[in-house]
Amino acid sequence: MIPPPLPQNEPERLKELYRYEVLDTAYEQEFNEIVQLASRICNVPMSLISLVDHDRQWFKAKVGVDLTETARNVSFCGYTILGSEVFVVPDTKADERFADNPLVIADPQIRYYAGVPLVTRSGYNLGSLCVLDRQPRQLDEEQLFALSVLSRNVVKLLELRTMNKELSRISEVQQVTMAIMAHDIRAPLASLKSTYDVKAEGLLSAEDEAEIDELVLRQLDSILLLLNNISDWGKLQLEDDFE
Repeated sequence: MIPPPLPQNEPERLKELYRYEVLDTAYEQEFNEIVQLASRICNVPMSLISLVDHDRQWFKAKVGVDLTETARNVSFCGYTILGSEVFVVPDTKADERFADNPLVIADPQIRYYAGVPLVTRSGYNLGSLCVLDRQPRQLDEEQLFALSVLSRNVVKLLELRTMNKELSRISEVQQVTMAIMAHDIRAPLASLKSTYDVKAEGLLSAEDEAEIDELVLRQLDSILLLLNNISDWGKLQLEDDFE
């Protein structure tokens, strides 16, 4: 067995993978449907959405396989992420890289593998959409094309999933901001209005009016400072969430 080498951009690739915050999350129907479709189109018993982590490959979706992850050094997908095209092993026992691989000589007894890298918009390979069989075989061009199309849809689902989480975080920041404004700004503004209502009655002395004007200016400065702080806080929250 020959373990897959690391991609040249491995640190950046891992950073991109972690940005999606998808590792070790629950199975989701949209991803499950893709592996089910891949398995049917290619007429194979096993299909996986595999994400290649630092020292493991973890399966976001699977069909025909009981495992949830494997060590990276025995993974087929570790080879898939080295390129941009489909990676095919027609017969694992005839390939020195995989002939004595534990996934070949023991369950799930992989004899055929075809994987398409999951390439992000930034050009990083997060893992693969792959199909597997327990006997040597070949896929035709239409099946390989379908597998490539499905792999792009996996990436779109990952991006949509991330976008939804980011929108949720923005909404949370907005809710906190509105609560602060309602509590800490509405009250001072109401106080200012009451102060000017009293002044408008014309019952105050010139000295009292001067004091009120000075008080109003201080309150306005405090409100402006509070608004600036809220704005800066909101920006920091969003920057932290999206890093």
